[in-house]
Amino acid sequence: MKRKRKERYRLWAAVAVLYAVVLPVSGLMGMTENRQNARMQSESVREVEPVNKQGAVKENEENPTGSETVFGELSLTAEQLDAAEAVFSSLESLDLEQAARLMDREQDVLADLFYETMGGTRYLYTPSGFTAQIEGEGMVFTMPGTVFYGYFKDGKPRGECLALQFINVDSPRYNYSYGIWRDGRMTGYGSTGYCYYENVPQGEMAKTVKQGNFKNDLLEGEISYETTGADGTVSHWYMAASEGATVIDTRWIWMEEEKEYQLMSADAQSHGYLISEEQAGQVMWMNLLGWEV
Repeated sequence: MKRKRKERYRLWAAVAVLYAVVLPVSGLMGMTENRQNARMQSESVREVEPVNKQGAVKENEENPTGSETVFGELSLTAEQLDAAEAVFSSLESLDLEQAARLMDREQDVLADLFYETMGGTRYLYTPSGFTAQIEGEGMVFTMPGTVFYGYFKDGKPRGECLALQFINVDSPRYNYSYGIWRDGRMTGYGSTGYCYYENVPQGEMAKTVKQGNFKNDLLEGEISYETTGADGTVSHWYMAASEGATVIDTRWIWMEEEKEYQLMSADAQSHGYLISEEQAGQVMWMNLLGWEV
């Protein structure tokens, strides 16, 4: 967990590489300097080797299935310890798809860990163990399928933090929010979106990314919106938002017949983003994954 400052900024580079988003030259907190590219997704599931953590027994012959190991302030089964460590390892290597696949595969184990072992209470996971004191750098499950990874202060995300959620309705996907947090809310530069990493449901986009400056979980000022279709077509729109609502300025065209506003894509004039007059006043640009219950 302890890394040099420049290593902690790699996720900004990963976001820019994966979604082809160019961050401002000035770079929040100097994040444009000394960055290394990192993949947010992998094409196949990577097997995570068990790692011994400060006295935690990981080998089945030493810790048979069903027995428990004291790991920090909790007593965990081998399956629970393996699942938590695997998710943490994936987030640490910035592999969001891998983390989502693990949360899918280990749903029952993680549900038992969260509801039974943790009693539905949030704990901070670090390589040293689980602790109820959510302070410093680590990983926190807020639900069995939702996890926060990054920095925490006074029991809330503070500074750089990533939130990831696995869901599967029509097809497996993950939602994510990454950026600067303050008092448990995104406040600063960041991005939020989702990704279907297997079959894309009909009528849905494969990926979306909303990026810009957040204030109390709502996008404010100039923002970018990127979509990737099921066929791989990528489109970008640039617009303004105020308290999470769309600002209708001269970039938008009123379509009288359709009774909608239209904003053309920066990539192709054949792609337009449409919103109704009613939608223009609604909060649409926000952090998808809030910390507060």
